[in-house]
Amino acid sequence: MQTKKIALLTLVTSILLVSGAQARESIELSSPEFVDGGMLPVKFTCEGEGISPPLSWRGVPQGTQSLVIIMDHMPMSKSEPKVAKYPAGSPDSQAGHDENNPAQVTPAPLPSHKPNKPEGLRWYWGMYNVPATVSGIQAGQVAGALGSNVVNRKSEYAPPCSKGPGVKNYSFHLYALSAFLALPESDNVSAAVLRNKMRGLVLGSGSLTVSFERYGQTQQPVH
Repeated sequence: MQTKKIALLTLVTSILLVSGAQARESIELSSPEFVDGGMLPVKFTCEGEGISPPLSWRGVPQGTQSLVIIMDHMPMSKSEPKVAKYPAGSPDSQAGHDENNPAQVTPAPLPSHKPNKPEGLRWYWGMYNVPATVSGIQAGQVAGALGSNVVNRKSEYAPPCSKGPGVKNYSFHLYALSAFLALPESDNVSAAVLRNKMRGLVLGSGSLTVSFERYGQTQQPVH
């Protein structure tokens, strides 16, 4: 009887260990310039300097080899709420946007005859193959390879320059991967490409969401 109890205990322990190893861990993502659910400072938008914001993180899972940063925006209705918060490390509540299953994200459409038509997930910044030893980036800093953006398809940060009146919400995501991403040199490494490539490699993730509303008039194209 004692032998059976020991065997059963060993089996249960093994199952728990395996389950724990497969669970994705939550990473705490933050910025010294804004808070989750707050407003994005103007200097990181088209009405300011237009530089990428500083970010920092902690709680990267053991075994992480590289990190991926993605900034995106899911256009919503005209009554888009001021804040669309998603708990760090959990799947976004927006349809088709699941951090734990990055390959299932619906990619934003290629520009058509109406390039500013807000349909589908739109991405503004992507950075991949960031070494796991990096715990944060400064404003405008590049710590890995840059992906493209939906605005001009270039490999650079595209500052938000929202079309039309009202508050728009933008989310920053950090993914911890068990390997570096092997991607050929390309001018179109989109957020969808990155998420597809990340399939099966995500050990943990974190996110934060901020809002931005245009007030001034600029000569820059409206995105």
